[in-house]
Amino acid sequence: MAGFQPTGDVPRRVWILGVTGSGKTTLVKRWGEIARVPAYDMDDLYWRPGWIGASDTELYDAVDQRTRQEAWVVGGNYNRVRTQFADRVDRYVWIDLPFRTSFARLCNRTWRRCREGTSICNGNHETLAKAFLDKDSILLWAITQHRRQRAKAAATAAAHPTWHLRSPRDVATLEAWLKAQYGAS
Repeated sequence: MAGFQPTGDVPRRVWILGVTGSGKTTLVKRWGEIARVPAYDMDDLYWRPGWIGASDTELYDAVDQRTRQEAWVVGGNYNRVRTQFADRVDRYVWIDLPFRTSFARLCNRTWRRCREGTSICNGNHETLAKAFLDKDSILLWAITQHRRQRAKAAATAAAHPTWHLRSPRDVATLEAWLKAQYGAS
């Protein structure tokens, strides 16, 4: 089976979807760096210090402000907000890796962040207790919400122009194509 091959012009307004641990944030950052466009992770727009979530109004306003620009890349699944801005998106990118791949990445990422004390989402920190023992565990979330997140991404992909990335190789192909388009190394 042939892998992903991007076609056409580089989209200027991109929304990256994928289950927890699929690599959305990493691709958002890379795309922003390569294309020299603003890059936003929805988790950073949503989470306040102390793991307090933004209200729907606050999140809507934050996304509205950022997606009024001429070019941007956003990553995240926040459907209650994303669907309100679908008309601003030139292309969705769906990172659709197998569960075992995304979950292994999530476990590795969580372990590394806990061990290193990495600050994420506006100064918040993951802890081993929260990751492995808490009812709001990111790992439990990934297990219980995988099918639901994937189904919502599939529905978006079916309704809008979408590049469907099914493997790490597809993601690498997209990054290489972006670098070629922008003359980046």
